[in-house]
Amino acid sequence: MSSMRRDVSLREVIPADLTLFFAQQLDPEANYRAAFTAADSTDRDAFAAHWKRILGNERVEVRTILLG
Repeated sequence: MSSMRRDVSLREVIPADLTLFFAQQLDPEANYRAAFTAADSTDRDAFAAHWKRILGNERVEVRTILLG
């Protein structure tokens, strides 16, 4: 284990995060490793609809992980 300290924090998801999340969804290796993936990872409209449902659900606590 590395002795280098890494600061990890959580914050609420902001609209700018969604651009990065979509780009991550397009990564073939990330899709290979993911337990659940979109039927069509390139479908931006489906991605936007999915996140609209998530962010609109008051019972769900959604956070972005920040490293460093």
